[in-house]
Amino acid sequence: MLAGVAYASYSLLGRRVLHRHAPLGVTTRSLGWGAVGILPIVAAEWASGARPVWTAPAVAGALYLAVVISALGYVAWNWALARVSAPRAALFLNVQPIAGALLGALLLDEPLTGFTLVGGTAIVAGLAVACGRAPS
Repeated sequence: MLAGVAYASYSLLGRRVLHRHAPLGVTTRSLGWGAVGILPIVAAEWASGARPVWTAPAVAGALYLAVVISALGYVAWNWALARVSAPRAALFLNVQPIAGALLGALLLDEPLTGFTLVGGTAIVAGLAVACGRAPS
């Protein structure tokens, strides 16, 4: 719940910042301060004796999470927030399950079941209603 409150605060307060600064710069500074903020946790973990195992898959996975999921995701979110209100942008977070299901089907040969299609249709219809357009 705290994460949801923090993200909502970031989005609502960040919109004002995005009126004065470019989304890429805001994202870069946000990620930098976020990294500084977790340093005490990293130090405590390191002091406890926990050490990372630097295998190629671990490094590739960490880079993917850091660059593609976190950095590019926040740049896209901040770009959107600079153009529309936070509540309006938040509506489109509901598209994530559709994107996940489609990527699973395309990349991992996951089945698109009837439940998946009904759920995706319900999400699109809900977005259409929330955005003020009746689904066609």
